[in-house]
Amino acid sequence: MFTNSPEPCSIRRGNSSDLPSVVDIWIEGVVSGFCIPPPPPEDALQFFAEKLSRQTERFGIWVAMRAGSIVGWMALQPCRSNPFDALTVAEISTYVSSLDRRKGVGRALLRFTHEHAKRVQIRELRANIAATNEASLNLFESHGWSRVGLLPRAANREPEYFFYAYAVSLAKISQNEMSPYLEE
Repeated sequence: MFTNSPEPCSIRRGNSSDLPSVVDIWIEGVVSGFCIPPPPPEDALQFFAEKLSRQTERFGIWVAMRAGSIVGWMALQPCRSNPFDALTVAEISTYVSSLDRRKGVGRALLRFTHEHAKRVQIRELRANIAATNEASLNLFESHGWSRVGLLPRAANREPEYFFYAYAVSLAKISQNEMSPYLEE
């Protein structure tokens, strides 16, 4: 349970009944972060349902809960097909409802991710963060992540929507940064 926020939140494995909330939060993030029209909700639901169907002990979707509602989510997926890295290098995606931003939800999800990744022996995490998303950039940097690259014109967006590539070696994350609220 994460308690450094006005109201505690817990994190649990996502399931199919969570998908409408996951998609709503994702679409909200896409629209507010990129000022572009979202894909049709049914396409997004299908995409996330497929992602959910491939969950394993290591990879999947986790949701942050507060007062019985989903307030954010995190997905962890392999980012390399090379057998040497496929199970030990992962990409993280994190989204928080606009009503719950700056309330510790993103921090709770990131700390949870660090703890989970260490437990399942993932050695490196990666993320692509929009250069305009100052809150996420600051959050990740405050948790030991390093900017390792720039991805211009990611996903065919306008030139001003650059993504920064971030990475963290979990061997460098100290135990006192780990989360005390795991609910798998």
